Amino acid sequence: MDIKDELAKLSNSPGVYIFRDSKDQIIYIGKAVNLKSRVRSYWNESSWSDRPKLAVMVPKIKSIETIVTKSEKEALILESNLVFKNQPKYNVLLKANNKYYPWLVITYDEAYPRLIPVRDIEQFKSKQRSKNSKNKFFGPYTNISAMYENLNLVNE
Repeated sequence: MDIKDELAKLSNSPGVYIFRDSKDQIIYIGKAVNLKSRVRSYWNESSWSDRPKLAVMVPKIKSIETIVTKSEKEALILESNLVFKNQPKYNVLLKANNKYYPWLVITYDEAYPRLIPVRDIEQFKSKQRSKNSKNKFFGPYTNISAMYENLNLVNE
């Protein structure tokens, strides 16, 4: 299907969009309150002057996949999980107030597993001894107090 055809069929709903290149590799994952408006904005070349990354990335986009969500918050969480899982070339890590959204990690690699909060997953993983880590990650938590509520509940 042609990109123009895909753009015409986009929903006005909130959700996540996935751009793929000619090798069907995911190159970018984003979220939107209005998928149609947000995704179509990438093909507005006047916005490229402010964002040089777009001038390089957009010509490489050969297909678009969308996932409709019920809310912007759901789209944010889904986007974060997909970026974490797929590590697309043109994504930067999601940040809030210059800090990463926190995650809870069960440290199965330790003799006595713990449930701990972690903000920078990549830094945490880089400190792991094994490439075949059994640790489990839960998040990201956009509501930090809810995360600590869960942590306290488990620790009781």
